[in-house]
Amino acid sequence: MSDSGEPWPVPVTEPLINLKGFNCTSSTYILAIQEETTLRVIVGITCAFSIIGSLLIIFSYILFKDLRTTSRLILFHLSLADFGVAFSNLFGDAYRFYRFAQCTPDRPNLPLLSSKFENRLCIAQAFFAHFSTICSVLWTMMLAAYMYTVVMKIKEKEGPYSSRWFMIFSYVFCYGLSLVVNIWMVCTYKLGFSPFNTSGWCGTILRSAQVTANHNPRDYMAAVLGYDIWILLTIIFIIAIYISLHFYVKREVSITIIIFRVLTSR
Repeated sequence: MSDSGEPWPVPVTEPLINLKGFNCTSSTYILAIQEETTLRVIVGITCAFSIIGSLLIIFSYILFKDLRTTSRLILFHLSLADFGVAFSNLFGDAYRFYRFAQCTPDRPNLPLLSSKFENRLCIAQAFFAHFSTICSVLWTMMLAAYMYTVVMKIKEKEGPYSSRWFMIFSYVFCYGLSLVVNIWMVCTYKLGFSPFNTSGWCGTILRSAQVTANHNPRDYMAAVLGYDIWILLTIIFIIAIYISLHFYVKREVSITIIIFRVLTSR
């Protein structure tokens, strides 16, 4: 029986203990899973369109040599990351990991996957999705930085501001940082199955923030260092780049107008 006195929407095979009025057999959780078919279809269609768009950019860069410039190379890696995000989310959406979730009497507030294979597959999907997401964010930052160097005309054929060294730094920064963050999250058990705070597929595990009243600082650290901080830094960086370019272009236009007036007045 549920807290309201009504029977569970699905049968429960093991005796469960109610912890703080919320566990994985609560009617709210089970009904939410049963009624999410429409949402899953929408998510699947969205991911499919994202995959198609990313593949068009990827194959365009590969097939047409005229498009192989540094800016389009950055866009190529950004599209690879977006493809990874869409594909991993589509896989998680279609696989429906919650089908293999089980609760035990000693851990009623945390559903676990029924086998090691599903658990490892879940962690792999979460790792790939999270890795691709951070890469996408960081490559967006690198694209803004490269456009800044182009407009400000600070590129060099050789040296620290050359396109070659810029791309080397971008590879290390985007892929290296994303790999380190995700390895840390795997080692601290922050990637896996957690239906209480994800969109139906495997992702970041934030147990205490959703399930219990005791907020764990490690959950906030995983949320901030694992994702939020990179989004925030990218937004701030792009805004700063935009403001700088705005005043630079405005100043260059003013100088051009002054020079034009001087030349035409002679």
